[in-house]
Amino acid sequence: MRSAGLSGQKSSYLIDLAQKFLDNTIDSESFSKLSDEDIKDHLVQVKGVGPWTADMFLIFALNRPNILPVGDLGIKKGFQK
Repeated sequence: MRSAGLSGQKSSYLIDLAQKFLDNTIDSESFSKLSDEDIKDHLVQVKGVGPWTADMFLIFALNRPNILPVGDLGIKKGFQK
């Protein structure tokens, strides 16, 4: 993974993500039945995945349009203006 340009830290995050899928900690087949908050709680168990990453996953991968990523700097700046 390092030769592909990933840092050691990001590589460890991907390995943790893969492990969570293998041991069914992350059960993506259940996502269609879960609420947004339940999915976020599910995803943040993965090392390196925080609330912002979970929000981006909900918006872009699961096409859930009613997510407001309040931790996003662009959103914060927009509200300030």
